[in-house]
Amino acid sequence: HAEALEASETRAASAEAAMAVAESAATKLRARLRQIESDAATAKAAAAAAERAAEAKVTGLTNRLVDAEELSERSAARFEGAIRVRDMAFAKLKATQQELEEVK
Repeated sequence: HAEALEASETRAASAEAAMAVAESAATKLRARLRQIESDAATAKAAAAAAERAAEAKVTGLTNRLVDAEELSERSAARFEGAIRVRDMAFAKLKATQQELEEVK
């Protein structure tokens, strides 16, 4: 009977040791899971920040493009106006030359 009791105690001690090893492993796994979750949250925040930065960059570039288009349109209008003024000046010059020819 003593041998059976001793064997039972040995099995119980062995089971307790196995349980301690399992609990230690579970604790390590939980700590690792928390680290992975933390890393994932950090990566998610970084991705969100990068997305906001990209959106701001696109918005800035779009605004610059719109500004450039407006400037181009204004420049084209000024150029067209300058061409009209030049054409009118040439017409006046030609008319003046004709008047001078007529006077001669």
